[in-house]
Amino acid sequence: MDEQPTVAPVTTYLLGDSNLDGTVNINDVTAIQRHIAAIEALSQTQLLAADVNSDGHVNISDATELQMFLANYNIPYPICEQVSTNSTPTQPTATEPAATTAPTTVAPTTAPSTYTVVLTNALNWSGTIYCYYWGSNYNPVQWCGTPMNYIGTNDYGQSQYSLTIPSRATNVIFTNGSVQTVDLLISGNTNFYTKNETENGKYKCGTW
Repeated sequence: MDEQPTVAPVTTYLLGDSNLDGTVNINDVTAIQRHIAAIEALSQTQLLAADVNSDGHVNISDATELQMFLANYNIPYPICEQVSTNSTPTQPTATEPAATTAPTTVAPTTAPSTYTVVLTNALNWSGTIYCYYWGSNYNPVQWCGTPMNYIGTNDYGQSQYSLTIPSRATNVIFTNGSVQTVDLLISGNTNFYTKNETENGKYKCGTW
């Protein structure tokens, strides 16, 4: 009896659902962070779901895009949409020599006009969390700064906040009006967390 051709298995997932629980939320950001930190590796399907920007790598860029999506920013990726893939092998085909073309000139990239900063409130500060930012070519906003957007909690129950600020800002301080962090330098999208360490009465921060 002739054997029937086998059909490659189909894998279905939601883009951004890094832990494959059927929903996209802050826990998926945490799953990516834990994978990057080599705490808990993602499976092959989880890696596909976590690769939000579809660049073939799972890194902090995917976590940032997912956080911005959860904070209701417009993201150019179909997060939360169902994706189906299979591993059907492709048949080899004969290829003809590619025609040579004149070299193209690549336009220089322009610096982004904004950065996104994320704060994990690991010390459970109460009240509204503000981000105060400034730079040598950017006048500081009024103290206490701009209220940050609450985006949820991580697996440890710690609240997380995000804010998009002008890229001309090079320094930030996080505060709730009664306690604050030290001055923090930024040069791009950065994820901070508060540490139980102080310097001159101001709390230090780490990055992830």
